[in-house]
Amino acid sequence: MRKVSNEKSASVLKNASVAIRALSATCSDLQKKLAHYELQDQSRKVAAQMLAKGLSDESLDKLAGQLAQEPGQLANLEQAVALVGPNMGKVAHVLQDGRPSGGAVVSDLELYLLGQLPDIR
Repeated sequence: MRKVSNEKSASVLKNASVAIRALSATCSDLQKKLAHYELQDQSRKVAAQMLAKGLSDESLDKLAGQLAQEPGQLANLEQAVALVGPNMGKVAHVLQDGRPSGGAVVSDLELYLLGQLPDIR
């Protein structure tokens, strides 16, 4: 068995610590990039689901970018979108000040339920 001199062992330890620090920095950078790509992927997935269900008129890229701005809310939004049935966004009327907007055709029943049709008695 050969003996390693103190100088050689000190050199090996010094080089190992430099290599470990470099690998640790690289690992940290890769973890940040992975988190960024996972956020983009999840936001595109939720945006695609929203568009498929008619919940937004934005483009996929624009909507995904908006969703990526709020990473803490993305999981909750994904669950909410899962609760919405297909084409619910197209069926639902947007109400402003208690009135349907966008020139939507509304039946007398809907107007009555909204309190806009006088009660006929």
